[in-house]
Amino acid sequence: MEKKKNVYFAQPWGGLGDNFVFSNLPRLYDNIGIGFNLSFLNYERNSEIKKTVWKSNPFVKSKLSLNYPNIGSRKLNKFEIKEHNLNVVQKINIYHGFEKGDGYPDIYLEKDELPSLKYQNVIDFNAFSMFNTQETIYDLDKLLELRFELNNPDSYFLNYPNLYKTEETKENLISSDSINDLIEILLSTETFYCLNSGSHCLAAVLKKNYGYPKKIVSYLPNLELNDLYSFGHVYENVDYLSTPGLKNNNISMPRKMRIYTGLIKKYFNDTDNY
Repeated sequence: MEKKKNVYFAQPWGGLGDNFVFSNLPRLYDNIGIGFNLSFLNYERNSEIKKTVWKSNPFVKSKLSLNYPNIGSRKLNKFEIKEHNLNVVQKINIYHGFEKGDGYPDIYLEKDELPSLKYQNVIDFNAFSMFNTQETIYDLDKLLELRFELNNPDSYFLNYPNLYKTEETKENLISSDSINDLIEILLSTETFYCLNSGSHCLAAVLKKNYGYPKKIVSYLPNLELNDLYSFGHVYENVDYLSTPGLKNNNISMPRKMRIYTGLIKKYFNDTDNY
């Protein structure tokens, strides 16, 4: 690959997992002498996502550049990748001209020691995209049944008071007020049950780097009818199980996501003159 000076990155989806899957790129570009910069058009749903994924990454040259993007979401699906069984992280690397890698996002934490094991089972059935923006979504009634099956004295359900409204419940709850809280919880967990969400991506990265959660079980809608890798956001250290899904007849892309998608499309510089 020809050496160039700088690249400017942007994607419009905004979530923790949506940003994390691009997190190999700063290191990969740095390895070939190109500075990785965040364009002002990159979308993070909140400041904690930016801090966890980008500000802590030592290979990010600028965390806020006023340049229009020339890498990122608009680089995807530009050509056919013939190799099968690649997850979204590996495909992103290939679309940007790099080797596929091991399929895990990069994370940089200042951890001198791990927290002690506190939780036998932690359950997180929150997932924004898989309830709103995808063609196949989870069947809420079936998830309620699954929630009932998993509920026992050794199980704790994750609650995000700053993100989701929680109804009154008799279940054991753990509140996570920040991504740092979530990291501490996951590193203290034996088995983590989740949907295809940002916490699922984070758990996979933590397990790879720190060994916890010791086991991750993630439920995918209608997995038995699909190839696992068609879901994209999948990791080798996660056990995937199928749960019933429904066709989404009301696909809804949030306003901010639509705005960022339009701006990135309009101003993306695809000339490769970095």
